[in-house]
Amino acid sequence: MVGSRGFVSVISSLSAVIADRGRQAVSEAKSSGKNPPIAWQDKRVLRKIRDSFDSANTIASALGTYTALTVVASDKQVEEFQTTHSWLAGLSGFSERTVRDRMADLARLGFVAVSTPALRAPSTYRLLPFGEGCLTSGNGCRAFGKREAPPLPPSELVELTEGERGERQSLPVELPRGFPKNEADAAKQAAFCGCTEDFARIEWNQAAARGGTDYGGNPIASFRHYLSARAAKERGRQGERQPATGKASAVPSRQIRKDLEEEERELAGRLHDFYDRERDPAGVARLATVRAELANMKGRSNAIA
Repeated sequence: MVGSRGFVSVISSLSAVIADRGRQAVSEAKSSGKNPPIAWQDKRVLRKIRDSFDSANTIASALGTYTALTVVASDKQVEEFQTTHSWLAGLSGFSERTVRDRMADLARLGFVAVSTPALRAPSTYRLLPFGEGCLTSGNGCRAFGKREAPPLPPSELVELTEGERGERQSLPVELPRGFPKNEADAAKQAAFCGCTEDFARIEWNQAAARGGTDYGGNPIASFRHYLSARAAKERGRQGERQPATGKASAVPSRQIRKDLEEEERELAGRLHDFYDRERDPAGVARLATVRAELANMKGRSNAIA
């Protein structure tokens, strides 16, 4: 069985083959009068996807979802089209839930625009250009065999070294105002949130990969509040208990509880409608987790009292 990292390598290799042989396939298809059996993909988009996530599983599913989108666009010979999560799941090899989650990530990264109707009709997707002056994903052509693509500039064909990667990589989108600009700033918040600096760095990286948003897609206006809530959730998951040195030390942090209550109000207000909950399963799951943590805190406080 091929592992997650192996799967990422396979997708990357296949994408490179498509890019290298694409112009030849287009030329042959034009001469035969048929649509070319290829799906154009910009190497820069694929590289940006790989650089935007830490987990190998997430990278693989993001690449698979993006590949499925390009296949549908190529089949329909348009850059804006309608399709379903079930169809994309069948093309990508991942579950509908995974495709839905990765689609939200790709939209935040700026690679696809998604328009979801109020009723349960297929969503409309539009592949977005990687840079200005490009018609589809920055490959310099209409990507589905209607014009031949010019070769990529030499800079795009050079493999980055480990040192260059850190210098040239940039965040996918502009971060919210209250979001730390780097790991060092995020680590400083650990002292106020009851967690380690390493935990703060991990949470910062994961949130930064989502464009500075929480798991429900909401911009993080206060990273300290967000980190406090995440630390409280992690303690609850691990079954951590405060040392029994007196009531004061056993009472849950008032600030953490306040942060969780604030997050609960925000999520509940945003997910009060049935269709809102249908479109945001991650937000629904997060709301259930926050409410469970608050109930746990309340029970511990009552037991101490």
